[in-house]
Amino acid sequence: MTPKEQIELFDNFINGNLSGDEKLAFEHRLNNDLKLKEEFDEYRLIVAGIVEHGAKGLKEKLKEREEYHRRSHTNTKMYYKIAAAILLVMVSTFLILKYAYSPNLESLYLKYYEPYPNIVDPLDRTGNSEAFSAYQLYELGEYDETIEKLSAIPDNIIKPSSLFYLGQAYMATSELEKALDCFQKVDDNSNYYQIAQWHIALTFLKLNDVEQVEIQLETIIEQKGDYQKQAIALKEEL
Repeated sequence: MTPKEQIELFDNFINGNLSGDEKLAFEHRLNNDLKLKEEFDEYRLIVAGIVEHGAKGLKEKLKEREEYHRRSHTNTKMYYKIAAAILLVMVSTFLILKYAYSPNLESLYLKYYEPYPNIVDPLDRTGNSEAFSAYQLYELGEYDETIEKLSAIPDNIIKPSSLFYLGQAYMATSELEKALDCFQKVDDNSNYYQIAQWHIALTFLKLNDVEQVEIQLETIIEQKGDYQKQAIALKEEL
């Protein structure tokens, strides 16, 4: 859905122009899509703010028009409709510009994310496929087989490296919630902890959860670790 289409949907909902089924479907989306709910609430605030801000000047002008046209027996409702249309154009223009210049989260993700190399058990390409370790399968891009092998390790004995590369494989297959769970389980005493923290931020970015991305980036910046510079750079682009 384009920004313009989303604005039209918001307007139609606010103004009661949706059918019963359309209204129920939109309310269902609001209840289940946090990002959409935040954008809708922001839209209503912007509309209210513009109306409140512009009301005083418009009222004065409309009063003058009303008095003039009352004397000339002209219906003043048309002028209120014109005023409302002007406000709608102002709001729409503001929001279209806002979306146009907002960072493209997918582009940011592609800019900062790249599959982490296999440093645990590099591929020597001399063995047969049955003997490949999970890490070598990961290096070959066989992510489903990587997940099959690493996810079979019991939780009580799985190593931080296995958790991290399992998370990487889940990212590669777009199973983002599972990837997030793996990265968050990496122990803070592990050598993989800082890189896992960075990938938590990237996973939230892929999920379009800007609030959680910013929280995670702040954590990384405060830790002053290996990914501090990347975290600062990404935060500035959000």
